[in-house]
Amino acid sequence: MTTGLEVSELTVRLSHEDGQVVLVDGITLGIEAGRCLGIVGESGCGKSLTLRSVMGLVPLGVERDLSALRVAGREVLGDGTPPPGVAMVFQDSATSLNPSMRVGSYLVRVLRRAAGHDARSAREAALLLLSEVGISHPEVHMNAFPHQLSGGLRQRTAIALALATAPAVLLCDEPTTALDVSTQARILRLLRERMDARELAMVFVSHDMGVIRQVADRVAVMYAGRIVETGSTEDVIDRPRHHYTRMLLESMPANAAPGGAFRSIPGLPPAPAAYVEGCRFASRCPHHDAGCDLPLVGLDGLSLEHRSDCVHEDDTPSREWTHARG
Repeated sequence: MTTGLEVSELTVRLSHEDGQVVLVDGITLGIEAGRCLGIVGESGCGKSLTLRSVMGLVPLGVERDLSALRVAGREVLGDGTPPPGVAMVFQDSATSLNPSMRVGSYLVRVLRRAAGHDARSAREAALLLLSEVGISHPEVHMNAFPHQLSGGLRQRTAIALALATAPAVLLCDEPTTALDVSTQARILRLLRERMDARELAMVFVSHDMGVIRQVADRVAVMYAGRIVETGSTEDVIDRPRHHYTRMLLESMPANAAPGGAFRSIPGLPPAPAAYVEGCRFASRCPHHDAGCDLPLVGLDGLSLEHRSDCVHEDDTPSREWTHARG
């Protein structure tokens, strides 16, 4: 199967007056065309920053280094501008859409620039795109401003805009987080359908294992700027090897025992300035011992094998996770 996206040794650093702080620590990941990689973890672990760094959308004062960036098998490493063949759907469509432009004008402009359409064919292509993402009465929708649309319609519009450039890779940064459950399910089905129809390689960031189960073929679990476990979605969710992954699953409300107390992961993730070379989850892990403090070699997220960097992975039990069956 053709490689859709390959990112090698991505490091993101924040510069300040006392030096530099590593935010994303030399991660490697990728996904084939027609398949989806889910990146999951707590807020602040580096998921969204990883996607924005691939797009070259890093804030001032933040530096991005990587050894390779390939899209559809072609090296596209450049000057930090958005790479050709890659599009992104952001979490908050209300702020990612231009509030001063009608949906139709926005789509037509993108299609004329990206695909070389004239005004008439661009409008026809825009109407077709809106229909493809499940928007009824696209002619009416074309005349609306973003603030006149519901959250679900805005997110469908954002997906249509991303698809308008005919990308080989689609990056999705928690695009369903602010939506109700039924709208979220429709958006997830839409993304899978578009991925299958267009042979897109998709990377989907979420903090929700249930969402990842629905949309992803493979999973990379991130913690404190590193990938700590990777493998097929079924392997990672049904047979977690890292205690962080297991505790993430246990903290999902659907996995609480009937009438039992809600379980949470004790403590907080470390600040980037406090990152260590050993297991960064050790201070929150009940299985922490001296072996956890030894330096770790980063996981290769391109590997198809189920792997983790937990030295106690053999002690991690398997079980059925109710939320993952939806």
